[in-house]
Amino acid sequence: MNNDGKVFGYTLVEDEDHVFHHHELLFKDKKDLNRLVSKNFSRVDCFQSHSQTRHNLYFIAYNQ
Repeated sequence: MNNDGKVFGYTLVEDEDHVFHHHELLFKDKKDLNRLVSKNFSRVDCFQSHSQTRHNLYFIAYNQ
């Protein structure tokens, strides 16, 4: 990745009713996700979406 590169990704919020065995990490909220991604990037923006069956977390990360 070059200096102008950006990384975008998403995951699910931890949910005791729905266990996803293929997920290595689970997050409680967008602050939890931000803490992890911020270890490697100087700028991280996290946001979320809710539906009846899912609570998604998204992030975009890059170095300024």
